[in-house]
Amino acid sequence: MAVSRRSVLLGLGTWSAVGAHALWRRHAASPGLVRVVSWNLRNFSGATTPTSRHAPGHDLARLADHFAAFDADVFCLQEVLNPAALGPLLPGYTLEASATGGAHGQRLVIARRANLRADPPFTDPCTALNPGLRPTLVQSLLLGGQRWSIVVVHLKATPSGHPIRQAQRRPLVQMLEGLPRPRLVVGDFNTTGARGDSPASEITSVCDEFAAVGLHRVRPSLPCTAYWEGSRFDRFSEPSVLDHVFAERAAPTAPAVQVAPGLQCSRSGCAPITSTPAYPDLDLERVSDHCPLIIDVLGAAAVS
Repeated sequence: MAVSRRSVLLGLGTWSAVGAHALWRRHAASPGLVRVVSWNLRNFSGATTPTSRHAPGHDLARLADHFAAFDADVFCLQEVLNPAALGPLLPGYTLEASATGGAHGQRLVIARRANLRADPPFTDPCTALNPGLRPTLVQSLLLGGQRWSIVVVHLKATPSGHPIRQAQRRPLVQMLEGLPRPRLVVGDFNTTGARGDSPASEITSVCDEFAAVGLHRVRPSLPCTAYWEGSRFDRFSEPSVLDHVFAERAAPTAPAVQVAPGLQCSRSGCAPITSTPAYPDLDLERVSDHCPLIIDVLGAAAVS
């Protein structure tokens, strides 16, 4: 029996108060509910020890536990240096990576449940304007009885990269316009804002560009998606909004989509985090500076 849209949305609305990610598991009484998780894994290589300041190594057991607890149908992952190292952490999933990465080999990965029907993914060079920039990964997946176009991006970072991000978005929007609908676009958009301008201004620009091709930003339940050290490098990490989810513009036949940042974003309520060697935030230090975006989609066919 199909669940009502109101019941599902009320349940999803409790996410911001959930601290234990095990409680994010879907209930068997929610047919038609599809879960996608978008997550930047901070230079994941499979190493457990640091290789640089930006690649501190990963707690593989902790990461595997998170993957299992999220209970996602599809994971859309960014900053993966070694896609093969993800395989043991995602049993029961089929992993496919972008053909190329950026200057540091940061590839995109779509990991789907092995029983999901899918077309072969393709690596679109629309955002790879030069060899140092990352391409876009696109795959058509059958989810909840609908064929979805799943798009994963990772745009140029930092305020100084703002003009490059603007240039990347123009061909990206053109590519998105030609994809079959419904479409779900996720990933690290690096919306830091330009130098001397605010992140909010850049987010507004992205929303306007995507609205022109029928996509709207799904606002997350919390006002942050990642943490960064700030300018002091004093173990005091500040919240930011870098990762986004875009879906079809709301309509009677459009799926209902809810987005909740998990892990340190959820635990802290997007307040600043102090993580020290004596009292580390284990997800921030040993998993990723980005929080997973947990995206639940209730298809129109399941709405009563």
